Formats: sequence, C-alpha cells, structure tokens
Amino acid sequence: MKERKFNSNIGINGAIRKVAMLSCIIILAIIDMIFSFNALFLVPESLLEYLKIDHIGLCEFFCVLFVLYEAISCMKNAMLCGLPMPKKVKTKLEQFSNEMTNEMSAKESEVK
Repeated sequence: MKERKFNSNIGINGAIRKVAMLSCIIILAIIDMIFSFNALFLVPESLLEYLKIDHIGLCEFFCVLFVLYEAISCMKNAMLCGLPMPKKVKTKLEQFSNEMTNEMSAKESEVK
C-alpha cells in the first residue's frame, strides 16, 4: 500500500503460505496425538528452566516458530511503512533482516 502498487502475486503467495502453515499445524497435531513426540531437545535448556516445561510436541514447537515468523514480518512491514518503533527494536530488526535476508536493503534502495 505504501508504494501504491498492486501485485496479486504477493497476495496469492501470502495466502498459499498461510494455508501451508495451517496444514502443517493440523498434520503435526495428528502426528503428536499418534506418536506423542517430545521436542524438548530443540529448545535451549536455560529457556526450559525459566518456563518450567516438561513436554513440547511438534505442533506446539512449530506454532511458536510460525508466531515468531509472523510477528517479525509484521514489525518489518510496520518499519517499512515508517511507523514509530522503539530504537532498540528497530536496530535489532534491521540487523536481523540484513543478516538473514536482503529485504530491508532492497526496500531502502528502492525508496532512495
């Protein structure tokens, strides 16, 4: 919206991604019910001590990852739109985006 351009591919790709995420969650929930898999070995021990968790299924683990992915995406879009954001959060988000993707630098070069 900010760039005043419409690209249906972006919307379709986003919709396909959301359907795939929901499908994964449903499939993983079924796998968890059948096999009762425990994914605690994927979580840092310091976090387990803090949260006092003794079981995490695959479904819960991937749900947390999907929520984090969406939260970062929302923050990136808010930052690209110029919405106010705490300086520390903005700096960390820019650093993360520059290390993991070239999305922020590509958008900034388009604006300039």
